Amino acid sequence: MSQYQRILVIADNALRRTPAIERAAQLAKATGAELHLCLFDHHAGIAAIGTVSEEVMALAKAGFLREREEWLADEAAALEAEGATVRTDVVWGKPVHEKVIGKVAEIKPDLVIKDVHAESAVRRLLYTPLDWQLMRLCPAPLLLVNSQAHPLPQRVIASVDTGVIGEDAEALNDQVVRCALQLALQCNASLHLAHAFDGLTTAAAVDPQGDGLLISEAYEALRESRKERFDSFAARHGVPEDHKHFIDGPCAEAIGDLADVTAADVVAVGSVYREGLERLILGSSAERILHRLHCDVLVVKPPEFIHVLAEHLDIPEELLPPFPA
Repeated sequence: MSQYQRILVIADNALRRTPAIERAAQLAKATGAELHLCLFDHHAGIAAIGTVSEEVMALAKAGFLREREEWLADEAAALEAEGATVRTDVVWGKPVHEKVIGKVAEIKPDLVIKDVHAESAVRRLLYTPLDWQLMRLCPAPLLLVNSQAHPLPQRVIASVDTGVIGEDAEALNDQVVRCALQLALQCNASLHLAHAFDGLTTAAAVDPQGDGLLISEAYEALRESRKERFDSFAARHGVPEDHKHFIDGPCAEAIGDLADVTAADVVAVGSVYREGLERLILGSSAERILHRLHCDVLVVKPPEFIHVLAEHLDIPEELLPPFPA
């Protein structure tokens, strides 16, 4: 598994050093990856001035961007003093998520890192509209860093759905494991594999009248079949027995509880889409997991996602980033 070569860090518009930058700096130190520290911004008020005076708007925009460029230059100097190689860029325009995706297509990073914030009472991650857009559209693995995060993860969980049969589902599960393993290797972290089995609802459908014996038999048979499939998948990826977690219960609650109990630093989840990019979703299970988690999240796209994104953005596929092997 190759080391990271390029990491794109989305800087905070409040012009402050954040956990995402700290995480990127630690990964760069561990791997020698080049950091691309980018700030994506747009000021509606400045843009509106253009309807009155293009010249005044140009001056205001120049001052706005210069402040951000100077801050980025200071951050880059501090990171370079720590041994990192850093490139910086300020990107103006909207919609911001399209600007981010354009930068991803340009530099082809191995990883994109962005901050999210945790609600203090329960430490649940809070996502902005930009976060959701990137989770749906960013073609490169996207690491969303919690404000409570460790400098480097120590335990990574790859959450897979081996209950779904088919080449697409298997390819996405493989991709989740590959990306989770790649992150774990860069951090010298342990990798765990998890699957949540919520078979009670499915088994109950066998006997809608509620015959407890039939439901119990159906549940046990289904559970055994799913566990065999999970064990086979884990064996194919060389996951040791003590790092396998076949857990019972609704997916979001079960994976969230596992992450809490094991003190996981990152949970990797797969993001899927339905036909047409306009109907793109993460997938109901992934979205519920994201709402439940208190740790960092690594969002991974299926291999074929690049074809959909290229068609939607009218970008030749060769210009989009390759997925990890």
